[in-house]
Amino acid sequence: PTGAESNALAVAHYHDVPIDGVRAEFNQVVDALVARARLRTDDEMNTTDAIPWAGKRPLWQLIGGDTFLHWPLHAEAIERAS
Repeated sequence: PTGAESNALAVAHYHDVPIDGVRAEFNQVVDALVARARLRTDDEMNTTDAIPWAGKRPLWQLIGGDTFLHWPLHAEAIERAS
């Protein structure tokens, strides 16, 4: 899905979840992702084919872009909606 489609799916999924639940699940998913990323070597984190649908960006950039770099873009809107 596109970024907008992904966001719409997330909004629909979390619509009835209290903001504390959304935060808790986000933190759990990021913690699991970081734990898995720590198992990879620098060479593995620099690969551009680790995720077939992700284009040519290295894995470290994909992880950063979808977690701590992406969160601030939505945090304010999420807080306003809660």
